[in-house]
Amino acid sequence: MSNFEFGVFCGDENIFAVSKYRYTKAEADKLFVREIDTSLRRARQMSGFVYYGIGFNEDHERVSGYWFSTEPHGRYPQECWAYVY
Repeated sequence: MSNFEFGVFCGDENIFAVSKYRYTKAEADKLFVREIDTSLRRARQMSGFVYYGIGFNEDHERVSGYWFSTEPHGRYPQECWAYVY
């Protein structure tokens, strides 16, 4: 099981992901509002997956860390509530 709880992922869009294993939907909604400091109405909500793996940053350097995807990847993908803002 991953230690991931919640976090921000930057790419084409900003995504705030919250573990479905650790938080209910209502708790995830409150966490988004508190951490991002914006209204829930300003976000598009969806589901996704977070996994730990190796990828590349903006400078094309190899880095290891958590990654967000709409499809399960990696050994232990963790399903998440996701907020696109």
